Amino acid sequence: MPTLLCHSNDIVDGGARGFDPTAAGRDTVFVVRQGEALFGWHDQCPHEGVTPLPYKRHGYLNKSGSRIVCFAHGAQFDIRTGLCLTGPCKGDSLTPLALFVDGQGQVHCSAGKLAHSLEEKPSRATPECEKRSFSVDSEAAKNECASSSVCL
Repeated sequence: MPTLLCHSNDIVDGGARGFDPTAAGRDTVFVVRQGEALFGWHDQCPHEGVTPLPYKRHGYLNKSGSRIVCFAHGAQFDIRTGLCLTGPCKGDSLTPLALFVDGQGQVHCSAGKLAHSLEEKPSRATPECEKRSFSVDSEAAKNECASSSVCL
């Protein structure tokens, strides 16, 4: 069952925000916004699987807002793909978090599935799109996602 995280307007363009949907006592997932696109990720560095990424709450991005950063290890990740570009886990990826935005603009997550992008709609699962996490904004797209192998 999807879990409500926030309203899409609660995440500023070029910003990130952490959430604790499982009541773990700390943020375990986060969402980054670039324009209208939202990218969801689990808050753990692939270098040391249990290490949270930010140095402070919601501090997931570098100063320019162009990359996700693990402040413990210095790793830098592509916001759209989660791929580690520099650091000790270069070539590894963050774990994606499936997102969708309902008709009221509420952002929901479903940890076990991948969702389609507002900008891209892959027709089948590929290694590249399996590493992504995107939002959808319509009931039709959400239904398409639910029946697609990309989302399984």
